[in-house]
Amino acid sequence: MSETVGARLARILADGGVGAVFGVPGGQTLPFYAAVEDAGLQHVLMRDERAAAGAADAHARLSGSVGFCDATVGPGATNLVSGLAEAHGSSIPVIAIVADIRRDRAHLRRGAAAALARDQAALGAPEPQWVG
Repeated sequence: MSETVGARLARILADGGVGAVFGVPGGQTLPFYAAVEDAGLQHVLMRDERAAAGAADAHARLSGSVGFCDATVGPGATNLVSGLAEAHGSSIPVIAIVADIRRDRAHLRRGAAAALARDQAALGAPEPQWVG
């Protein structure tokens, strides 16, 4: 079986010295969360994504490593913005990933099935340094 994107990401984070993942799991992030423990990363379950972004910022400031947080589609993405703006404004290295709906279901953004999905790159502008 081939490696999932979630497993690859978890391994890259672990190899890069990111010791903790701050976030709130969602359906779209389950493959990533399945791999976090296998990669030796500590997952810190947060009450919401605002707290996850703040915790990633604090972790980076205190540990000297990169902070990492994640969110799921829609409100999860919007909740990260303030914490990421603070980290960016203070030159604190924080990586945030935000899950999205599958590309083959993007047309559902206009319907109830994915009504909470938004243009997530635009939500954080100008904060994101890379979106892909």
